[in-house]
Amino acid sequence: MFDSAGIQSLSEYGGIEGRNFFHACNKLEESIADRLEESKETNLLEVAVRVLADLARDHRNLYKLIYLSDYRSEKTFLEEWERYQTNKLIIKELTTRYKIDDRNVEGIFERLSLLTHGICTVIATTSMHYSNEQVVGIINDALTDVIGNRMEDLKYEYKQYSLH
Repeated sequence: MFDSAGIQSLSEYGGIEGRNFFHACNKLEESIADRLEESKETNLLEVAVRVLADLARDHRNLYKLIYLSDYRSEKTFLEEWERYQTNKLIIKELTTRYKIDDRNVEGIFERLSLLTHGICTVIATTSMHYSNEQVVGIINDALTDVIGNRMEDLKYEYKQYSLH
């Protein structure tokens, strides 16, 4: 979660400018890493989801600055996310924990991230309330669905190739 020092250092810049955006992104990255170190949680995806939900709930304007502003310069979702070490670690965790091959993991990560940010945007921009447990539950259900469907596709592809 963002600490008061991180928020204070953002406000010291005065006004919403590009440098605030990059500073906020770096603080978010540090926040996820700190939370993982401080907690007993071992699932990096769940830690990141909780941090984002907390950010959307407790620091709506920072969430909007980071995710809903025009400061993003990358052209695709994955170009943006490849810049952050925690995202690379989440992709590695998905690959290892769920035995997802490299060919499919980025697409799965993209779907989960877009769902996470959709929920967090609802939290940040409306009066709807979702607890961290609800958000993590939705993401884990989606992960299970995506992995299950992908495994079915792989079985079908295997059967298809094995008939020839």
